[in-house]
Amino acid sequence: MAEMPEGLSRVLKFLADPFHFEKKPEKEATAPFDQPYLEPTRWFLTEEEMKTSRDGHDRHGIHLYSTGNRVKLYVATDKYFGDVADDMQE
Repeated sequence: MAEMPEGLSRVLKFLADPFHFEKKPEKEATAPFDQPYLEPTRWFLTEEEMKTSRDGHDRHGIHLYSTGNRVKLYVATDKYFGDVADDMQE
């Protein structure tokens, strides 16, 4: 792995996912992609990783993630986001 600048290496060192390096079984030719991990504990930061990212400071009274949230997805184009950005800059 390439050497990172000092500031980035301190913050980004926790990003390496140990599960990424696991030996994965051979896929059949019809499998277009790897199934993503669905358990939040596999892709949210652990308490120790969060503390490391905050220069050793704890986050008191704040959960790492929540469950049971209702989510509504909206389809939007890049033009929509461009218009929103323009509105925010005015």
